[in-house]
Amino acid sequence: SQGFNAIKMEELAAKAGITKKTIYSYFTSKQDLIEKVVNAFITDVSYKVENIINKSDLIENIANTVESLLKEGAFLFNIQSLQDLQTYYPETWQRIEELRIDMIGSVVEVIFKQTKKKWVLEIEPRILKEALLAINSRFSTPEFAVEMGMPVKELTFQMAKLLVYPYL
Repeated sequence: SQGFNAIKMEELAAKAGITKKTIYSYFTSKQDLIEKVVNAFITDVSYKVENIINKSDLIENIANTVESLLKEGAFLFNIQSLQDLQTYYPETWQRIEELRIDMIGSVVEVIFKQTKKKWVLEIEPRILKEALLAINSRFSTPEFAVEMGMPVKELTFQMAKLLVYPYL
């Protein structure tokens, strides 16, 4: 809730019910801990996105997966945490950006496999992917969440709807 930069290792240990020494037996530093936790979350997201693609009820599966990820990734889906990643952990932020690109690519593939709308099939898939990436880039920043006065969770649901509903 306070972001990655402001949290102290003592606070993390206390909330986890362990000692700071125990944390350091698994992680070399706070940065190591943050990177490993975010990377594990990214791996989980990638796995879930692949599962969505292989299911028939795309809209329902996307909604359920987004809701699940927002619960699991609550540590990540707040404005301060996202700003901290951009500022203090640029390599980890880059992994998140790469995940977004992969997810949009997967969504475009599914759209073209499942759509029954002729006008969608007339769109060049690469153009649709780039357009959705541009929309996603604007939506998916801490600054946009502040500008809209909306929680990141709500913005994520709005984005999921925008990315899928019009095309299927």
